[in-house]
Amino acid sequence: MEQQNQQPSSDPTMVPVPPLSPLETARLSTSKEFFWQAWDFYKNHYRAFASIVMPLFLLNVAILLLDFVTFSNPTVEKVALGTLTLILFVVSFIVGIAIVLYIAKQEEGTTHIYSRSAKFLWAFVFVLLLQQLAVMGGFVLLIIPGVLTAIYLTFTSYMVIVEGKRGMDVLMGSWLLAKDYLGQIFVKMLFIGLVLLVAILLGLVAITVINSGFLAVGVSSSVTGGFSGLLSIAFQTFIMTPLSIIYMFSIYKALRAIKGEQVLDGEYALHVRKWLKIYMAIGAVVIFLMLVFGATWVM
Repeated sequence: MEQQNQQPSSDPTMVPVPPLSPLETARLSTSKEFFWQAWDFYKNHYRAFASIVMPLFLLNVAILLLDFVTFSNPTVEKVALGTLTLILFVVSFIVGIAIVLYIAKQEEGTTHIYSRSAKFLWAFVFVLLLQQLAVMGGFVLLIIPGVLTAIYLTFTSYMVIVEGKRGMDVLMGSWLLAKDYLGQIFVKMLFIGLVLLVAILLGLVAITVINSGFLAVGVSSSVTGGFSGLLSIAFQTFIMTPLSIIYMFSIYKALRAIKGEQVLDGEYALHVRKWLKIYMAIGAVVIFLMLVFGATWVM
C-alpha cells in the first residue's frame, strides 16, 4: 500500500493525521470474519455469559412486571420504578465490565468476576463521561467531528478494563489504536449494527405471529404484550449484549496485535489532547445549558 502524506485540514475542528506507516495500515479481517469469530466464542461460552447477564435480565423483568402491579399510592410506584431503574443503571455497567473481563481472561465464577468488575466501576464511568463529553462537543461542531471522535474513542472501555489505563490516557490510547483505521472500524460497526437490526426485525415478526395465535385463542392483549416484552428483553440481554461486546473486543485485540504498545506522543499528541479538551469543554457547556433550560421549563 502506498504511503500518502495528508495535508492539514483548513477546518480548525479537525485534528490533522500524520503520515501512515506500513505497520499501521495493515488491513484487518473482514466484518464477516470478525462476526463468525465472535459467534463461535459466544457459542462456546454461552453458559458463562448467561450467568453473567442474569442479574441484568432479572432487573429488566422486574421493571416489566411493574406494569402488571396496581399501586394504591402513585408515589410508591414512582419510588419503586426509580429505585429499580437506578439499580439497573449501575448493574448494566458492572455486567458490561464483567463480560469484557471474561472475554479477556476466561475467569470462572460469577461472584469472583463481579467482585473484580466492581473495582473498575468508577474508572469506567469517569472515562465514559469524558468520552461522551468529547463526542457531544464534536457533534456541536458540525456533526462530522463528533462522528470521527466517536470512532476514535471506540475502544476506551477495553483500555480501562484490560490495560488498566485511566483518564485522558485512555482517550489518547484509543485514539492511537483507531488512527488510520477509521474507515474499516466504521464499516465493521455498521455491519454489526445491521446484523443486529435484521435479527430484531425477524424477532418482531416472530413475536407478532406468536401473539396473533395467542389472541386468536382468547389470551388478553396485556398478557401477550408482557410476553413480547419478556422475549425482547431475553434476546437483548442474553444474545445482543454479549455478542456485540465480543465482536468489538475482537477488533480491539486485532488492532492491538497490529500496533503493539505504541504511545501517542510529540506534537501530534499535544494537538489531539488539546482538541479533546476543547470538545469536552463544549460538551460540558451543552449539558449545563440543557439542565438549566430543562429546569426552567419544568418550573
